[in-house]
Amino acid sequence: MSYMESITVAGDRQSTVVEALRCYATARRERRPVLPDLVAIAGRSGLAAPAMVALGSVFELTEGCLGRSLATGGPGRLSRDERAMLRLLDCADMADPASGSAAVPHGLPGVLIWAIRSARRLWPGARPAPPRATGATCPFDTIALSTPNEGR
Repeated sequence: MSYMESITVAGDRQSTVVEALRCYATARRERRPVLPDLVAIAGRSGLAAPAMVALGSVFELTEGCLGRSLATGGPGRLSRDERAMLRLLDCADMADPASGSAAVPHGLPGVLIWAIRSARRLWPGARPAPPRATGATCPFDTIALSTPNEGR
């Protein structure tokens, strides 16, 4: 395994998500299989392997919706995409995810909603969804999530 980095973020779950995203991005750049490394992270984190498999699906679907690879930060620094992914994972259980919330004002494509919900169900201690509000910004800043076939 060529990817090993200790990451300190607010909370074990967030640290594990960031580590998994960085591992995922590295494996994709190097054109290696992603799942063996994600499953290894699950083992070190005390999570069931299916939780990391589901998280890998969330990463891949997010890239598909964005039409680009997810960017990662460096030691001690989160990228905008890493911060956005943490927000998505914290808000995906909103009552009406298709119409939006304070965290994701434009809503999410159905396939991404279900992938995030699945990953959250497999993850112990997921936080409840934040309340809906107007005037919020997209977790991925000016890049709105779209369905994979929109605009192509």
